[in-house]
Amino acid sequence: MLGAATLDDDLWPSARLDHLLLRLPELASGALDLEQLLWAAPSEPMKALLSPSRAARVEAGPEHLDYLFRYQLAPRFQCIVVDGGCPGTELAPALRFWLGVADWLLVCTRATDRSIRSCLDLLSSASSVPGERRGGVVLALETRERADRVWARLEPTGCALWERPWVPRQALLAAQSHRPLAAVDRGTASSVAALLEGLAAVPGARHG
Repeated sequence: MLGAATLDDDLWPSARLDHLLLRLPELASGALDLEQLLWAAPSEPMKALLSPSRAARVEAGPEHLDYLFRYQLAPRFQCIVVDGGCPGTELAPALRFWLGVADWLLVCTRATDRSIRSCLDLLSSASSVPGERRGGVVLALETRERADRVWARLEPTGCALWERPWVPRQALLAAQSHRPLAAVDRGTASSVAALLEGLAAVPGARHG
């Protein structure tokens, strides 16, 4: 949803979570290196682990996710961003695990009334998950006026706010060419870069 990784995960079957879980024994023994499986950005030091395919039959148990996080992901990367998908009130077990170990909860949303309500619902639901984490909202916006109005609604939550352009035409072009949105839209690329650089900032700061 950030637009940082490719939209077509069919081109990267090895990078899907269900595929990777099947290969945990090889990763644990050192016979396979994690970075051989992950999606890789062409021009930035960024990797991505993609969501399971819809037909996946491999369940991601907490013990498997804990091993993956503690021994494979955390030692390799300075920053791990979990994209939980579209905002909603129900927290899947896997998402609850990631929230428990996360430093940040980032919610990607558009600046519509319905999306903001869902965003606030998710932030409220996440507060029931044990763990210390900061909250952040990545807002895809059309106009400056709407962004200011949305910020007024989000400010009481104490979340940091990052802004990115809402570019449906460029997103369609990216999907058709099997490229990340950040690779075809300069505004998206700069907003993703600002987000990754600003994750260590004090919560409540506003980032353009």
